[in-house]
Amino acid sequence: YLYVDMRSSGNSVKALVISIIQQLDRLLPAHGYARMYLKDVSRTSSDALMMDAARLMHIHRVGLLVCDEVQNLANHAKGAQQVMTELVTMCNEMKSAILFVGTLKATKILGVDLRQARRATGGLSIWDRLPRYDAPPRNGEPAASDWAEFVSVLWRFQWVRTPLRLNDDILDLVYDCTQGILDLAILGQQRQAILD
Repeated sequence: YLYVDMRSSGNSVKALVISIIQQLDRLLPAHGYARMYLKDVSRTSSDALMMDAARLMHIHRVGLLVCDEVQNLANHAKGAQQVMTELVTMCNEMKSAILFVGTLKATKILGVDLRQARRATGGLSIWDRLPRYDAPPRNGEPAASDWAEFVSVLWRFQWVRTPLRLNDDILDLVYDCTQGILDLAILGQQRQAILD
């Protein structure tokens, strides 16, 4: 796999392709890919760079391209429809699976046209907060027990002198502090480890 961050500015897909080549150059410095392909990047078309990146990914057998911070594409002046069309073209050219990761703002780009979004992403999966462990199940939501299971796994990583057993009071407190948002629960666990 190859992991790249989407740039906060730039011209969308071209910026992504530049990031791919730069990341390959960082991982394989002896090849000098940045020097070879990006020396005159302002005059090189997006299509030419895309073909170069696709060839390099094929040579190095990259089966999955992980593109993080996709919401940054929403900052670009191009219309979302044009950006989505470029992303679909890129998916077809790369001949690798591409996983787009981003915040809810990314749905503005990835969800512009359902047909294109399906082809580019295989469908949009939105990870929302988890319901309380004692909440009644709702249609289409994760099981309420997912929160308790998540916290119980996280709870094993207590880096404190006197670990506590997980109970309903602690589950309530952690949920009240995080509202079921996984990142906040993880951050809270890390912060507690630092403080203790």
